[in-house]
Amino acid sequence: MHLEPQLLTLGNEKDEEDAEVIFRVFQALLPFRLTHVSFVNRTAREAVQKIWQEPRLPKSGKKRLKRPLDFPWSPEARDLYFSGDTANKLVLEHMIPISALTERLFSELENNSCESGDVLEFLKQNHSGFVFAIITKDEDKRIANSGFKKKSSDLSNVWLRYKEALGLDSSDFTSVTNDPRFKES
Repeated sequence: MHLEPQLLTLGNEKDEEDAEVIFRVFQALLPFRLTHVSFVNRTAREAVQKIWQEPRLPKSGKKRLKRPLDFPWSPEARDLYFSGDTANKLVLEHMIPISALTERLFSELENNSCESGDVLEFLKQNHSGFVFAIITKDEDKRIANSGFKKKSSDLSNVWLRYKEALGLDSSDFTSVTNDPRFKES
């Protein structure tokens, strides 16, 4: 499946500025990782989501799309879409768990192998291909119950946990706009 990059650039200057903010947030949180685990993890996650990911999601007009039709959708999610019964049943899911991204960034900061400019490259690298998939809440629960939600830190194979937890591989996912039912409607 070939898609354009899912997250857009906001221009070099804004991308650099946002990466610098994330770098400073992570630096500030680093001393508290062991004493305030929940707070640190939540704050790190929200920094990446709110400062980097959400502003770079595609737009339709002035509105950011919560579930872009050209992102990869699981078969169950597409079935719900075409049935018209999607209310509170779909998840814009991080293909690489955001906890894996934040953990890796913290690790690089702890080892003093990461500087401000490196954060921008890290964010660009980890957000250049498949970042999100649309799955059902039921599928999300099945992934979580399988243990793959937390332990999937293999950043090189974003499809692994869908294969292991749901029995789906990359060829099972397609965009709504590539589904034959979309052309019929």
